[in-house]
Amino acid sequence: MVNILHVQVTYDNSDFDIKTFWELETIGIKQPTDQIEFNTDKFINENITFKNSRYTVNLPWIEKVRKLDSNYIGALNRVKSLTKKLIRNETLLEYDRVIGEYLKNDCSELALLLTKESEAYYMPHRHVYRDDKETIRIRCVYDASAHMPGFPSLNNLLCTGENLIPLLLTILINFRIGKIGLTADIEKAFLQIELNESERNYHRFLWYDKPVTDSSKLPNLTEYRMKRVTFGVTCSPFLLAATLRKHLTTQPVEFQQVSDILLKSFYVDDLVVQLTI
Repeated sequence: MVNILHVQVTYDNSDFDIKTFWELETIGIKQPTDQIEFNTDKFINENITFKNSRYTVNLPWIEKVRKLDSNYIGALNRVKSLTKKLIRNETLLEYDRVIGEYLKNDCSELALLLTKESEAYYMPHRHVYRDDKETIRIRCVYDASAHMPGFPSLNNLLCTGENLIPLLLTILINFRIGKIGLTADIEKAFLQIELNESERNYHRFLWYDKPVTDSSKLPNLTEYRMKRVTFGVTCSPFLLAATLRKHLTTQPVEFQQVSDILLKSFYVDDLVVQLTI
């Protein structure tokens, strides 16, 4: 089967850059120009460690003075607004169970009181529905781009890191080489990677201090913080890819062939590989 796509672009603006137009449509993710000089190997060696059967990472801060507001007021207003919306949709109890699972699985923890010298950032969060899921159909997504007027957000102060994801086109072509196709994914991939304890105060969020059982009688709000790499933070895809690279490039010699194949076959947390045996 041969598919032919013909595209004709008509424009009146002489400033229109056709090269940029096609770069935006490239399959894969184009490397941002402001991240080219990021030293990936140095970051991996110095900021990703393996201890207690889990990889631990630091955040890739941009080298400049951190003028980060806590965003507490913004996060407080957002959680109140979110609660009202969840009550209207009759999904508050379901959303509360999702956050409860974070605590139960050691992905988040109660946050300690901050000292005057401590710096922190509070992430608003919201619900996203997943109709393709049969069990938990609601997902918690954090917003690390939120900020108070005149202050940067957490995402503004973090480097997105180098794009380590192979081109999707290359993965799909390689999938046609062998005889046996294999697909898989890493379950809750971001949450498998632990944040260094010194970085967790930048991943604080607000929710209720007890399980919600009655939407008409809400418990008190309290402070939590994420212990794992979090969906919604600009550097999280890089931290996942960098951790995978460290894991696969530090295996014993007898696993080198398999590690090389896996290194080229992950698209974020999805494995797509073709075996020749």
